[in-house]
Amino acid sequence: MSKRCFRLLVVLGTGIALVVLYSPGILRAQVNPEEIIEKSIAAQGGREVLEGVKDTVTTLSIKIFTPQGEYLGERTAYTKSDPMKVRIEQTMMGVQTIIGYDGQTAWLEQMGKVMVAPQTVMDSIKASEIREDLLLKYKEKECSVEYLGEDKVGERTCHMIKLTDKEGNETLFCFDAETYYVIKMEFQAPDERTGEMVKNEVVNSDFRPVEKMIVPFKIESFVRGEKLMESVIKEVKFNQGLDDALFSMPEQK
Repeated sequence: MSKRCFRLLVVLGTGIALVVLYSPGILRAQVNPEEIIEKSIAAQGGREVLEGVKDTVTTLSIKIFTPQGEYLGERTAYTKSDPMKVRIEQTMMGVQTIIGYDGQTAWLEQMGKVMVAPQTVMDSIKASEIREDLLLKYKEKECSVEYLGEDKVGERTCHMIKLTDKEGNETLFCFDAETYYVIKMEFQAPDERTGEMVKNEVVNSDFRPVEKMIVPFKIESFVRGEKLMESVIKEVKFNQGLDDALFSMPEQK
């Protein structure tokens, strides 16, 4: 954000113009970031509705961007909360890959082979787990909250709020100043290939109502500022009663 001052011209009763300087720090102090978070929760469906989501099944089309070109695929993601469990079934170039996480162990299945996932994949999943329901649970997780002012994401003006948990993990949320939807997140997470901590950005758009909630149907992921993946939701269902066995590592076939 720019450190320049904002200049207002105040016309006094005597006709004398007085220039008053307001620093961005003073303006930021007048904004309550927790009120913005609560407005965002309300805009997305409300705390009671959001906390009532126990599991989700999402079907998406995906596009992966690499130096060699773009690759199209299909993905179905199953997620369950408290504790977080994940199963991702992905088909790309005719090959199906399944990634699972049962709350303790991350695993892979591809071409009939089942194996424990590399530590870099586990670290990436853990980075997602840290941010699971973060807006709903930031007080419970004892996060500090800092308002960083307004900025632009594309053509949209946003409130920028940083949450920092007890371990020092920072997440920047960009809330649309009109709708209060989260249209961008920024955080550090391990690179799945190298394990190096790198900047991740997630940009949300095409918000639509689904079962009393607002869901972004387009999600773009960036790593080190470069676009890595674009996901478009085809269908999303909540509270399907997913069995824990769905997330368990299968036995070797």
